[in-house]
Amino acid sequence: MTNALPGRRPLLAGLAALLTTALAGSAVPASAAAPAGQAVVGTLVRAYGEEHAPDTGHDAGHGAEEALDLLSWVDTGADAVRVPSADVAALPTGATVRLRVGGEVEDGAADPQLEPARDVLAAQVLSTGGTGATPTAAASTGSHEVTVVMAVPSGAVRDAATLEQVVGTVEGPVSAYWSAQTGGAVSLSVTGRRDWTALSSSCSDPTAMWREAAALTGWTPGPRKHLLLHVSGSPSSLPGCYAGLAELGGGVDAGGRMYTRYADASVIAHELGHNLGLSHAGGLQCDGTTEGATGDCTADAYRDYYDVMGYSWGQTGSISAYQADSLGVLPAAARKDVSAAAGSGTAVLSPVSSSGGLRALRLDDGTGAVYWVELRAATGADAHLGTAANRLRLQTGVTVRRQVGTSAAATLLLDPTPSPRSGWSSDLQAAVPVGATTALGSGGWHLTVRSVDGAGATVDLRRGAAPTPEPSPGQPEEPTAGGPEDAPLVPLPVVRRSGEDRYGTAVAVSRAGFPGGAGEVVVASGQDFPDALAAGQVAAGAGGPLLLVPRDGVLPAGVREELARLAPQRIRVVGGTSAVSDAVLAQLEALAPTQRLSGRDRYDTAAVAASTTGRAGGTVFLASGTGYADALAGGALAARNGDALLLSAPGTLPAPTADALRVLRPGRVVLLGGTASVSDAVRDAVAAAVPDAALQRWAGADRYATAADVAAHGHPSGASTVVLTSGRDFPDALAGAPAAGAAGAPLLLVDSTCVPAATAAALRSLSPERVVVLGGLRAVAASAADLTPC
Repeated sequence: MTNALPGRRPLLAGLAALLTTALAGSAVPASAAAPAGQAVVGTLVRAYGEEHAPDTGHDAGHGAEEALDLLSWVDTGADAVRVPSADVAALPTGATVRLRVGGEVEDGAADPQLEPARDVLAAQVLSTGGTGATPTAAASTGSHEVTVVMAVPSGAVRDAATLEQVVGTVEGPVSAYWSAQTGGAVSLSVTGRRDWTALSSSCSDPTAMWREAAALTGWTPGPRKHLLLHVSGSPSSLPGCYAGLAELGGGVDAGGRMYTRYADASVIAHELGHNLGLSHAGGLQCDGTTEGATGDCTADAYRDYYDVMGYSWGQTGSISAYQADSLGVLPAAARKDVSAAAGSGTAVLSPVSSSGGLRALRLDDGTGAVYWVELRAATGADAHLGTAANRLRLQTGVTVRRQVGTSAAATLLLDPTPSPRSGWSSDLQAAVPVGATTALGSGGWHLTVRSVDGAGATVDLRRGAAPTPEPSPGQPEEPTAGGPEDAPLVPLPVVRRSGEDRYGTAVAVSRAGFPGGAGEVVVASGQDFPDALAAGQVAAGAGGPLLLVPRDGVLPAGVREELARLAPQRIRVVGGTSAVSDAVLAQLEALAPTQRLSGRDRYDTAAVAASTTGRAGGTVFLASGTGYADALAGGALAARNGDALLLSAPGTLPAPTADALRVLRPGRVVLLGGTASVSDAVRDAVAAAVPDAALQRWAGADRYATAADVAAHGHPSGASTVVLTSGRDFPDALAGAPAAGAAGAPLLLVDSTCVPAATAAALRSLSPERVVVLGGLRAVAASAADLTPC
């Protein structure tokens, strides 16, 4: 990534020299129509223009340069002229500057409807104004004053938002969020407001909109004073309008101007963060490696979904330790600096969302690269990570960010379990697995996570060669990959999720996975496996549990009680009336609004289910519709990654499945099981339906070996938790796929009383710290849970 916008040349003379060079020509108010060569004097303003709407970032596929605009103006208060950000990159934000401008130039701004930028021929800083991007060392406390204007720019009409709604969002969740993030340094109160007002200006000149709104309300700029325009979102494609635009300020005492086209708390909180001086929280994806050569990697300026300064997707997660430190609100005791000369050591991290303890390690690798290590836990502003609201399946655990400090992003979240480029769109897993070691940069740092729980994480740091893996505290030592394949397994801590029957087991899984309730619950038949297998991906996509019901009769009491506890806003039933009767559906409708997803047969129903979750360009798992085992193992990985699961007849590709493949346009199709399950004829039909997709077959000698092969592909760096369920009895196993996916865990199959050789080998490779068993003792006996070999 680079500070320069595409296609821009550097200034002809060194900028350091220009800062001390007097400019010829008299200063005039800035104007796009000023003659070339004329000087303009005013305040240098920078603002981030956000192209993407909230909740769309995950599918947008934007890169660092194309997902945002960093815009720059010289603002005299009466007028403004836009200049290329690259031409003024070395000038401090908020400084009073004198620029000699040339003609109109193309500066790479995403929206061509903006007022054109003017070339910068020479520049001089007259005064810094004390509002540069470097924040104060210590934040003061006090309320920030916000003036809210409901604005209808030229060419727009009112949208459905109300003044009361926007004011309530600012003074409610947005104020509470920033107060918590800054230790009380930032809270918000609305001191001025104006209901829907037609503006003569348009989005093509945002500074004109702000000036017009300021004149109407009497707002004047100053410390801790913000002007927020809710710019009507109707029509959505209004020329020149960004989803949001906010001036870049200089710290927790800064004010500034901003507008959004959405009333979401996460969007307003994001734009206010820019007013406070924060840049974006980005992410780095490399082809099969955590960091690599430039050609193998893509940096996305928004791809840190944990941080409110990343993509807006409805949740306001904690700002990273780096962002908090840049604002001056991270206590000195919460950060530990580790230099390249420090050698090896161990640290215990508290969650970054907590209010005490060591919350960040800052690693200097000695080559100019700086890394920040922190723990994300389901507490505080990150509590959603442990609830159904975490529909993106972000992981808890230790995360690493590389400090970059460019105009596009402040940090890049690294991926310690990288996918090939074809899987990037669905790979949001960013936590370092427990027991795994991640190499950082070229300076020789190796980070190993020894243990993680809700209260803290223990990590080891070493310089030089990668450390020899050691067992985590309290974890029995397992054979290494180079050890005997038949080395005995040592029993691991076991958590069993079971009930009196298949319905009770699904309830037990739901209680464990969704202790705080769920916005949506998915229901399927407990008497026939195909629809329940398809339903797992729907549950994963909705961020809710999968419950089982009988085809007819009365809802089991445990299911009814669990639905009352979960208090969902919606229930979705997967399967037709032959799987879940209308009489059962009516009982569900009495508890919450209920929708049925079904097709003509099991293959069509799976296609309908996949249409609710599968993403174009992702991975599709294709399994036999006549056996449950292969689909169960693949469904767990699909649930973790947000991918689709489709079913096939053993020898032919059903028409609904072929149609679904064409609609999903996957980048990869994985055939689950050998040719007896999914034949070569089916493979050829898949290739004909989606000729651009990469085809892979994950299979073993039997269902146990196939599940092991799926786990090896999906969890190459191991896993702290493994889910075990029956390979012989499907009812207790049906809730396993979404449960394993929600936990980010692989799903392996066992016999009723013992562990098959393929499963044992997979356990040695994965090196888990614990196992979760799904089903009662009849399905998975204590001997199997204790890893007794067959």
